[in-house]
Amino acid sequence: MDDFQLLSHSEKGRDMLFIAGGRPRALLYGVYYFFELRAGCRYFWDGDRIPTADAVDISGLNVLEKPRFEYRGLRYFAHRSLHRFQAEHWNFEDWKKEIDWVLKKRFNLFMLRIGLDDLFQKAFPEYVSYPGYEVPESKERSYDDRNLFWPLRDRGELRRKILAYARERDLLHPEDVGTMTHWYSRTPHEYLDKVQPDFLPQATSGYGEKTGLVWDIRQEKNLDAYFHLTETHIREYGEPTLFHTIGLAERRCYDDREANHQMKLYTYRRIIAKLREKYPHAPLLIGSWDFCMYWTPEEVRSLVQELNPNNTIIFDYTSETDDELRTFQNWDLVGKFPWIFGLFHAYEPNTEPRGNYEVIRRRLPIAAGDPMCKGMVLWPECAHTDTLLLEYLSANAWNPDSENLDIHVFLEKFCAARYDEEQLSS
Repeated sequence: MDDFQLLSHSEKGRDMLFIAGGRPRALLYGVYYFFELRAGCRYFWDGDRIPTADAVDISGLNVLEKPRFEYRGLRYFAHRSLHRFQAEHWNFEDWKKEIDWVLKKRFNLFMLRIGLDDLFQKAFPEYVSYPGYEVPESKERSYDDRNLFWPLRDRGELRRKILAYARERDLLHPEDVGTMTHWYSRTPHEYLDKVQPDFLPQATSGYGEKTGLVWDIRQEKNLDAYFHLTETHIREYGEPTLFHTIGLAERRCYDDREANHQMKLYTYRRIIAKLREKYPHAPLLIGSWDFCMYWTPEEVRSLVQELNPNNTIIFDYTSETDDELRTFQNWDLVGKFPWIFGLFHAYEPNTEPRGNYEVIRRRLPIAAGDPMCKGMVLWPECAHTDTLLLEYLSANAWNPDSENLDIHVFLEKFCAARYDEEQLSS
């Protein structure tokens, strides 16, 4: 699907180059790759390296490129930081540059995790009005400081333009579905006051304010309201080609472990059944955040047994953690169920270049050799602090061969491409 070909042809003294792609984004991959191959161009997040040349040779090419992984990309998260590292600061020009870079690196998937913007205002205008800069749900100088950099209407318009620009370039963006209430997606006070939804039980204090509690999806009206948010996002911003859910991530409904597990399984069943009423075939990504910290391998396996492999993918973005127990290797996925291999780049405790490359060296070949592994992704909680890791991700998501997998070999290639003296002086 993302394959592309560069083919030279000579006729009547004319040299021609044909660039063919399996779909629009693949054609763009081919254009960018040609300039890498023949002009020595290199594309980094913080700037391209473009050599000078009098001419670019288009003859003698017959190159066919195919990606190993179907899904390749990264997420943009809501922790706040400096402009470079935090997508919530970016304007449309920043985002156009970002999306162009995504294509240059042959990614096809990106995911905004930077708040809901004006989704509630568009979904429930009879209940929720547009605030000023001060968001009532925000706590100043705290983990939940969500006051706005721009008016919320502007945020909504920016989201619309970002996703339209990405769609025009054939990129995938999953639609959030189900119990999406979290610290970066709180319920507005106006909705709580006027609708007064009941909540699921919660045995812990985390996200314990009413704005952070999950509505009781055992009641049809609350499940319908969550899905109305999804349908509104599709109507205003997105398209229903790919979905994503976190389930009840980071929640403990009951102190009794088995009761809590059964509630989480029930929640997935409710979300999936509701989704399939209207979208029976669209792939659903199930985020692994809960699995890597709170579930036992046996509990994950019990969920996987209930899922449909024809339209469900385990979206594992913590595949390289030091935990040898809570990993995809113990979840009954390899060779059996669709999944995605993901790297996690946490906000804490450091933001310098780093990567768990020894663990990746051991585990990525398992993913690369497994036909059921459908993708490779990165989830950086603080975006773009590590250019090396971004390049490593791009190379291995397309072709996880030994030269790309071995960080020592890859580092030499990276430095030659990024810091070549002749190229920099030209």
